[in-house]
Amino acid sequence: MITASQLVERLRDIKELREVEGAAAFVAAYDMIRVFPAAYVVLAEETVPRDPLYVNAPDAHTDTTFAVFIAARNLSDPRGGETMETLEPLIRAVRKLLRGWQPEGACRPLRYVRARHEKFEDQIVWWRMEFTTRYKIED
Repeated sequence: MITASQLVERLRDIKELREVEGAAAFVAAYDMIRVFPAAYVVLAEETVPRDPLYVNAPDAHTDTTFAVFIAARNLSDPRGGETMETLEPLIRAVRKLLRGWQPEGACRPLRYVRARHEKFEDQIVWWRMEFTTRYKIED
């Protein structure tokens, strides 16, 4: 199984991020973040094939999606445009570090699948990036 903590550890190599944490810290930070810029990794989704025979097969796998939330703040930016410019190098750094990297236990490298603006509030921009991989189910 692949865990969000594997991605958290890898993202801690980005020195510009003042905080890199997992789901528990993300829940608290999403409404009351205090450290900028920051990144949080959350297991977003697991998808198994629809074929019921395959799910119980010895080589069954699941496609797993992790969301990386990046937050930045600029107090002089009431609309978020300048804050997005601050985020751009961080977005590129996260994508470069994770895309193509294969976490231990994965059957294939991480694939960058989508990104979107998540939230803008109190001069804080939240950007969501999603990465997918696959692992073998071994219950």
